[in-house]
Parts: sequence; C-alpha cells; structure tokens
Amino acid sequence: FMQSVPRKKRRARSRRWIWVAALAVAAAGIAVAVVLTGQQANVPAITKEDTSGILMQHETNEVASFQLTLRDGESYTLLQDSAGALTVAGDESFTVASAYQESLLSAVSILSYTDVLADDWTTLQEYLSEFGLDTPQVSVHVAYTDGTEATFHIGNASPLEDESWYYMTVDGDPRLFALDKGTAEELMVHLASLREITQPTIHRARLDAITFTGAGGEITAQWLLDGDITDADAASNWRMTVPYAYPAEESAMTALRKNLTNLRLGAYVTEATAENLTAYGLDTPQFTLTLHMAAGTTGVTNDDGTYATKDWPESTFVLKIGNAKSDMVDYVQVDNGIYLCSHFSLATFRDLNPKDTISRYPLMVSLDDVVGLTVTDSSGITTYTLTREEQVAENNELVRDSNGNIQYNVTCLCNGEEMSYDVFAAQWEQLAALRVTGWLPNGYEVTADAHTSLVFTTISGKVHTLSFAPYDALHDAVILDNTALFYVIRE
Repeated sequence: FMQSVPRKKRRARSRRWIWVAALAVAAAGIAVAVVLTGQQANVPAITKEDTSGILMQHETNEVASFQLTLRDGESYTLLQDSAGALTVAGDESFTVASAYQESLLSAVSILSYTDVLADDWTTLQEYLSEFGLDTPQVSVHVAYTDGTEATFHIGNASPLEDESWYYMTVDGDPRLFALDKGTAEELMVHLASLREITQPTIHRARLDAITFTGAGGEITAQWLLDGDITDADAASNWRMTVPYAYPAEESAMTALRKNLTNLRLGAYVTEATAENLTAYGLDTPQFTLTLHMAAGTTGVTNDDGTYATKDWPESTFVLKIGNAKSDMVDYVQVDNGIYLCSHFSLATFRDLNPKDTISRYPLMVSLDDVVGLTVTDSSGITTYTLTREEQVAENNELVRDSNGNIQYNVTCLCNGEEMSYDVFAAQWEQLAALRVTGWLPNGYEVTADAHTSLVFTTISGKVHTLSFAPYDALHDAVILDNTALFYVIRE
C-alpha cells in the first residue's frame, strides 16, 4: 500500500464542485448588489487552502519500468536501462527519442495530485463515465527499483473552463483526485510517436537532379544540373527537362533547393507494409519527390566545435505523399517507414508551377562566368574574349572583397584588339536587363532564320546560345539553347 506524504490537514468534503458552485453563487450575488446600489461592494478576499499532495516520490533513475494502456486499447511497456535510456519491452531495438525520455520519467517518478475531489470515489459510480474513468484515457503501472509499485488511471479533463486538470484514481486509495494537465497529457502518448526520427540528409550543394511525379506516375516536372556539382558556375547551370526543355532561372532554383534542404519529417506512424501503404493512400501516392545527390564533400562542425570535412556517397532520396490526416499534416513514406509531415511544407513543392522556375530574362550567363562571346548579326561576326588575372596584394596574398571573393583584373579583346572592359560590362548590363514580353503559343515552332545570335562560353567550358528570329511584325521569338518559349519586342 502507498503511504501519503504528510501534509497540512484539510476539512473533509465529498465533492469539490459543491465549493465551486457556492463560490459562483456568491460571486453572482455580489455582482447583483453592485448593479442595484451603484457602489463598489466591500468584498472580502477569498482564499483557498493548498490541497495538493504527493503519494509516492522517487528519483527518475529509480523508475525500473512503466506500462501505459491507452483508451483505444494500445498498451506497451517501457524499460529504463542503466544509462537512463527507455526501450520498449519485447523490442529493445526501439529506443524512445531522447526528447521524450526525461519528460516521461519525470511524469512517473512522482505520483502527486493537485486536489482531492472526493474522499471515496466508489460512492460516485454513476458518474464514472462523465469522469472518463469507466475507460480511462490512460492507465499507468509503474515499477520502481526499490520494489514498490503504483497504478493510477487518468480520465477526462476538468469540465470547468478556468481550471486545467484531469480526473484520476489510484489503486489502493479510495479518493478521487485532480491531476495536473501537463503530467496527464505527457502520458497520453502512442508508442509510434516516441520513436526517434532520423531526418533526411539533403545537401543543397550535392543536388544534381530534382523530379516531381504526379498521382498517375507521370513526371510533372524535372530539373537536371548541366555539369558537375563542383563547377564554379553550377548554381546557374540548372536545366528544366519537363515540362519544357529550357534553362532554369538561378535564383528560383536556389530557392527550390533551399526549401528541399529544410524538409522535415514529423512523428513516425507505422511500418510501410503493403497493408499500411493502402490504408494511408501510399500505394498510389498523390505526389512523389525524388532527389538525386552526387558524391561529394561537405564541411561539418564536430561536437567539440572543430571544423572537418565529410565525404558522402552518391544517393537518392524519395518521399511519397499519401492521404491527409488533417488540414495540417499528411501521411508520407520514406524508405520503410510512414510518417507525418507538415501539409504546408509539402505544398511548397506540390503546388509549384514549373513555369515559375524559368527566368523571364533571356540572358542566363553571369558576367563573372563568361570567357567568350560571339555575336552574329546583319553587320557580321564580332568575337569578344575575356581573360582574368587574380589580383595580388603587396604582401603576396590574393585580394578579396568583403565577402571573401577573389578579385580579378579583367582584359577584354574585341576581334583580337583590346577594348575597355568597362564598356563591355556596360553593354552586357543592357542585355541583362532585357525581359521577355510574353509566352509563345503552345506548340509554336520557329521557321524564320535568326537575325541575331549570341554564343557564350563559360569558365567551365559550357556553351549557351541566345538567338532572336522574327515572330510577327513587332516581336521576335527568343530562342535559348535551341528552345523557344517566349517572344520579345523587337529592339
């Protein structure tokens, strides 16, 4: 039998709600008096003695095990090992997530109450269903290392709007207790929610392919990196292949890759068996996200604060989206597990319009990346060549800007003769400001010859072509790397 820790005596009473009702009547009477007299009533201070108490108290490391049986019938037992970790009885490979271990052990190491609602709950059998104790929300059986045990049952929450507690009974004690809300809700947890979640490892710098697949299994959008992840101009070399074969806009792809690296899984739900995949709508997913990452090296900060590098092998990450559990979360599959995931974070990808990743500015090459440009128009062929030489300070160190970027001295040749780089850069900026006017009709094919073509060569050796051909009397079709999607006002 459990022994109560001595505390201040209180007057006996059978039902807490009698006191609450009396206080409410008194408050109503005072309010009426104020209204009728128009004067402030001389209200005495109402105080209530502390009726909380502790039935059993242990240190958290003295909890040997505890069993939780939930209202829906789920029941499991957690064991505490010598290191303080909680594992599942019958499946010691299941270690409770560290974020839950301390709070669970704290909830069961001390058996306390905030109030005594009745001195003998057995006289209130007719109210058990209202208390939620006919089938408790959770029943807890705790075994301690000193050989003592405790069993208690948590029912419904308080019906009073201004009070936060749950009904509780304790085996071996006739009283009906109020248990604080925090402890009660800490113990109303399904086992799946306690599993340690391994978050996806998605490196923005290693991504070289992004594929979205629809409910019918068809690819709805795809972007591929044109080159290697180590290329200096890799960020600007993404190319859409579906639904259009067209270069992707650098800032849009940077934002998309950043959002992908922020993808997080919520609670673990269950194993991805064939039966469970069907139950959660993952046998025919609504949407599938597939990411390919090339082998590469990233910098990491060790636990001791030192910086190191880590090599990663080539890998593919696949996330499938199934049914919605609510307006807030969806069921998703990653590898052999089914998880919950934020509906709003997934909507970033599911609702993305591929057109939004295409730049409305035809110039897709950065001035810092170009080493050659050949322009062909009615006046003939003009070739520009740029060479860059690193700036070296008097102390023999490379000159860098405020962001740490190496500074260069750039030489520009026009048809083999030196010209002002500042003039070339000014003309480049005019071209960079050119924005398309609108979309060409679906299925449009360019039949007229281009009147102007620009061929760019980048630092990494890639070649891009930008051409303009007549579309109508006022506009030119814009042909970027042999694909025409837009037209522009003829200039």
